[in-house]
Amino acid sequence: MDRSSWVRGSRVPAPCDCWYSIEHRCASIDRGYLFKRSTEGWTPIPVPPELQLTHTDGVLDIPPSSRPSTESLKVCLDHINKLQMGRWLDKRVPAHVGDATTLTVQLFIRIDATDRQKAAVVDLFSLNAVSHQLMHEIAFERLLGIFIRNILSVHIKHFSFISDGENRQPENTDLTLFVVTFENVETERKLYESWAARANMARLLHKTLIYFVMHHYRTHDWAYDRRLSDADAAVMMDARLCVYSIFCSRSECTVISHSPRLDKQSDGRYRWRFDMTQWVEHQWVMPLEYRDRIGLLTTMLAMEQHIYELRGLLALDVESHQ
Repeated sequence: MDRSSWVRGSRVPAPCDCWYSIEHRCASIDRGYLFKRSTEGWTPIPVPPELQLTHTDGVLDIPPSSRPSTESLKVCLDHINKLQMGRWLDKRVPAHVGDATTLTVQLFIRIDATDRQKAAVVDLFSLNAVSHQLMHEIAFERLLGIFIRNILSVHIKHFSFISDGENRQPENTDLTLFVVTFENVETERKLYESWAARANMARLLHKTLIYFVMHHYRTHDWAYDRRLSDADAAVMMDARLCVYSIFCSRSECTVISHSPRLDKQSDGRYRWRFDMTQWVEHQWVMPLEYRDRIGLLTTMLAMEQHIYELRGLLALDVESHQ
């Protein structure tokens, strides 16, 4: 198996390629959630009635029994929805919430989602500095890191947080299902550092991608040393068998997927390789504007849902700490 290789502008997989299902799901996530600049094509976020604001004669109606954290979340979600012309939230709880080939954000409607995860939304929109100078002096990863750690808090054993080249998460033997990298780099070093960060993210996820291939083999009762036939190569992998990483600097946020790919060699044999596909390179400035925060929130909601579904697929129990 090859080490991860950068793929950009590579051929589109055919429906007979076993990794077609993965690319199809990634493309669907990209279209629906990743840093959308407008509401066109946006997949609305389902929110249950208990997290929706109601208005009576123009007066905000919040039940007295609601906890302050819930009240703040309601106000925040309602504000985001207004900024997005009322199209960001789906106020109808869907009967169908996706399958292996599609993804629907479910954080606000899942019964096992924690208050800490939901309140991360408030964290993101309450992070401010009184001046651009102060924002420049504050390590921005501490601000955004609060949000990301909270929204992924139940997956703490399965993501790595890297800042300036150092892994800030304790080493463990659990599968890494997500990597986020923050780099405070000078302009002249930006290109070198960003490529170095991507290589580091690929290294951290290499064991996970090997595990995905092993899972595919176990699912079909194949020996690990099986010589794959053309028929084997056409057997679809589960569409959820990919992982994401995010690279953040003060000027951009890049979303990358990492997945297995099966290539046929000149001798007729098949060989696994691991690809990195860049889906989004979103430009921003600090402090983040509201549209950038909404884009980051929507992206991270999709990332959290993908991790959640992966843990279910791989039987990595999702812990709940209400």
